[in-house]
Amino acid sequence: MKPSTKIIQGDWIWHANRDVNNPRHIWHNYRGKNRMIMLFGDTHAEFYQFLSTKEMEKLAGDKPDMNWKWW
Repeated sequence: MKPSTKIIQGDWIWHANRDVNNPRHIWHNYRGKNRMIMLFGDTHAEFYQFLSTKEMEKLAGDKPDMNWKWW
């Protein structure tokens, strides 16, 4: 295991269709790009940008890889 890539908890956007330009949604964006605050197993936190939905769907069937950016 790599604690530095293990996501423990995060502030996730449940509704993926949120408009990053809408002032009501400012908590989850930085300069018009979606970001989430994520806590990792080594206790560091990041204002993290995940892959796009299209890129995430490509990974859906892959087996976990602990050398990936997160798991």
